[in-house]
Amino acid sequence: MFDINEFFKRAFVREKVCFVLCIAERVVDILQSDVKGYEIAKEALDLSWQWEEGVDVSGDKLAEFVDSSTEKDLGEREIYYDEGDIKIPALIVVTLGVGYVARYAYEMRNETDMPEPIWEITDDSISDIIDFAAKAGFSDIQGILKRLSKKNFNTGNELGLSCSRYDVLL
Repeated sequence: MFDINEFFKRAFVREKVCFVLCIAERVVDILQSDVKGYEIAKEALDLSWQWEEGVDVSGDKLAEFVDSSTEKDLGEREIYYDEGDIKIPALIVVTLGVGYVARYAYEMRNETDMPEPIWEITDDSISDIIDFAAKAGFSDIQGILKRLSKKNFNTGNELGLSCSRYDVLL
């Protein structure tokens, strides 16, 4: 059994991002009945994985899915769901996951001008992601940690090696 606290003490940035994205990928299909929301969530996750894989995706581009006045703001989708709908925690997981990636996309460029909701998403948000994933029916955190433990992220710097979704999701 893997200790999640120990994992995050030693994890590289890209390793933590990969962990969060794996959880989001496990719950995103819950949104399929909301075609527009699902398409937006998948686009947001695709861009997040691109950043994780080393593509130059800006924090602003990712933040648009977390806090914007556009139709891409995932948080605004919540009004389309009934109270208690399982899509709500799934949407929150995806939104927090994309926000987590956006935070690092800003930080790795040394950009400090980011929307307030992005400032609020930190490593402490990972426990929220795990809790909301459980509410959406996903609880195999150990499985994700096990798959990530088989990958070497060490590059000698805090960013670490990139991870492809295909390395850990198959």
